[in-house]
Amino acid sequence: MKAELTKAESRLLAEFHASMGETPTFAAAARQRATLNAMLAALFNRQPDVALVRRLRVLSLEPMFALVAGPEGQSGARAGLDAIAAYQVETAGLEVETVAHQLAVDWVRLFRGLRRGIGPVPPYESLYVGDAQGTRVVSEVMRAYRHHGAAVCDDVHDQADYLGLELGFLGFLADSEAQAWEAGDESRAARLFQDATAFLEAHPRRWAGAFCDAAVREAQTNFYRGALLLTKAVLEE
Repeated sequence: MKAELTKAESRLLAEFHASMGETPTFAAAARQRATLNAMLAALFNRQPDVALVRRLRVLSLEPMFALVAGPEGQSGARAGLDAIAAYQVETAGLEVETVAHQLAVDWVRLFRGLRRGIGPVPPYESLYVGDAQGTRVVSEVMRAYRHHGAAVCDDVHDQADYLGLELGFLGFLADSEAQAWEAGDESRAARLFQDATAFLEAHPRRWAGAFCDAAVREAQTNFYRGALLLTKAVLEE
């Protein structure tokens, strides 16, 4: 199976509310991890537009908080979701086009690395772990993607070690794990969980917190300030 990392996000998000009412199972837990990682990946991968603002205005944040498990991550996750909620309130009276422009400017500044001195160092693992050429890290990440049949979409121009793609891969692995549990293939499900844990430890968990800390200081909207706090809490829980 080959899957493009940024094309599974919408489906996973759509499945979330259906799974919330179920009795917790290994499959349901994996689906919720898939949804959470897909949601975070989308914040990094997709430049905000009017459609995102319209979704944001009707978004309930409590179900998202329910996705974040573990006491260590809860305070950071709550702070992040509170910041996003504050942004919902403070922009409620503005035209959606105005809010979309405001968010797009912040997104570009935080994640695109326009030039030195404007925004944080962009979220590529190789820039945070001393691999300036990106050869070693990108090769390692691409090897993991290929091993599991995941691919970067043709219209994505980021290196494989971009944080949004690494998060999308974690979502892909969790979704594959859920399917394995549902098919009764417990050994494959366990291997996928172990592979996801190993990838998380070897890659985003060792560097993305430093990026989130730097980007929070640079964020000009409560929306992205909250998204970054939430991302850090999820990765470090």
